[in-house]
Amino acid sequence: MAGKIAIVVSCTKCKRHVPPARLKFHTLAKGPIDVVAEQWLQCLGDFPAYRPDELYCGPGWSHIMQAVQAGNTGLGAVSLFVLSAGFGWLRSTDSIPAYSASFADGEDQVCRKISATDSVTGIHRLWWRVINRKRGYAGNPLSILDEYDHVLLATGADYISAISDELEEIVPRLGREKLWIVSIGTHSSGIGQVLSSYLLPCDIHIEHVLPGTRSTVNQRVLSWLLREVIPQYGWSIDAVSERLHSAVVDGRRIKAQQPAREIKRLSDSDVKDWIREGLNMDHPMTKSELLAQFRKTGSCEQARFYRLVTDVKSALECR
Repeated sequence: MAGKIAIVVSCTKCKRHVPPARLKFHTLAKGPIDVVAEQWLQCLGDFPAYRPDELYCGPGWSHIMQAVQAGNTGLGAVSLFVLSAGFGWLRSTDSIPAYSASFADGEDQVCRKISATDSVTGIHRLWWRVINRKRGYAGNPLSILDEYDHVLLATGADYISAISDELEEIVPRLGREKLWIVSIGTHSSGIGQVLSSYLLPCDIHIEHVLPGTRSTVNQRVLSWLLREVIPQYGWSIDAVSERLHSAVVDGRRIKAQQPAREIKRLSDSDVKDWIREGLNMDHPMTKSELLAQFRKTGSCEQARFYRLVTDVKSALECR
């Protein structure tokens, strides 16, 4: 089973070092994409730089590190690559400063600072191309994946959409047996029919078999595949897909056996009070962690909840 394995994951919001104000994307002046990229990259030499394993942290990153360790222990030689909304394609040896930028919705979403008439996904695709070019990649940085025997990509639809042009260029060379994409909740309407055919068959019910916060479910599945599934079933896409299907069925059964929760929909004021308590804890939670905890007893749409978190943080900072 030995071979060269590439693990490709998205960056994490949680960092070991606090990003300076100049490297929080919302602080940039809005403008044309090349101007924004130059403004962003000119700060590179002004702050300490770290390798991905020195910079990223949090529950999701812990699962990624477990996946890397499991792969190296019994499956082959693992190389880790990171999809960074701020700095593009990162190898494990690259160094970047602490930063805050994302393709997901939020105040540091990249598209918010780029003047363009394209869609959000269109702007992010262009940004991915521009930021990689300005960092020295003359062509498609994902072409390095051709060198690997197996490629596992674990990320959300926002990141797959951003890299879709480069990814679609290499998938005919990789093939369905070589490239597996873990992206639970992602559908063809979001990433297109070509890439959706590479998605491993799995849905959110697997979280009842692999418990944890919903925001880390892709990373948990990635770790589980490399720790338990592939060592037992090998790299057979059919066998692994069948094991995933079985896990999803188990998850649905566990979900059906759980007692129904009493869900209350609260006013903005009540939700803000709840958020304020979470932010004032000794170990304050991230937005996604707060939402996961809140949804155990309350109901709130994600965009609304994140907006209220931003409002509460702004009010606390003004004190």
